[in-house]
Amino acid sequence: NVLTGATEGAYMVDLNADPKHPEYLGELTSTYIHDGYARNDTLWAACINEGNIQVFDVSDKSNPVLLGLQPTSANAAHNCWLSDDGKYLFTTDEIWTGFISSFDVTDVTDIKQLDVIKHGDKDSTIAHNTYYLNGYLVSSHYSEGLTIHDASKPDNLVEVAHYDTSPFGPDAFFEGAWGVYPYFPSGNIIISDIGDGLVVLTPTYQRACYLEGTVYD
Repeated sequence: NVLTGATEGAYMVDLNADPKHPEYLGELTSTYIHDGYARNDTLWAACINEGNIQVFDVSDKSNPVLLGLQPTSANAAHNCWLSDDGKYLFTTDEIWTGFISSFDVTDVTDIKQLDVIKHGDKDSTIAHNTYYLNGYLVSSHYSEGLTIHDASKPDNLVEVAHYDTSPFGPDAFFEGAWGVYPYFPSGNIIISDIGDGLVVLTPTYQRACYLEGTVYD
């Protein structure tokens, strides 16, 4: 288990033997990690103050090793999540000029941005947390509720669903839908809304239609 916090980048504990009494294994203190995603021995760290995603080898919990880093759309990386095959990373930037972004991370020393997408006006809405589920991105947005994007083509993200948890306001940047969880066996999605509390939705996942080509003029 990897935990992130404001005073230190991250610290790692072992929950296998006794989850009620976790064993401390090590910590990472080279940077402030606002949020992180760990898979096997790799930590994908959203470093909001530095404006990038940093990738660490944490196989030795007492000595994390930086493998690569990548700036995000508005240099305000808030969260990140991997595709199931580990080839693609999706990020959010916690600022109104940011986007949901997709990256090819097959080579962490040479990460490539593939696409960015935004719900709503260019300089207004803020995507807070995004999660990958069966080729879709399920994301919470301040003041705009939930969005679902078809991410089966990571270089061409398409919004396929939206539910506004606060349609009559607020209009402030940091209000409304804060977090989302789409992994229940029932398929239901829960949203934690700052003003309205718990919202439960049953989604219908729909694949996108695409119009692709090359624009010459």
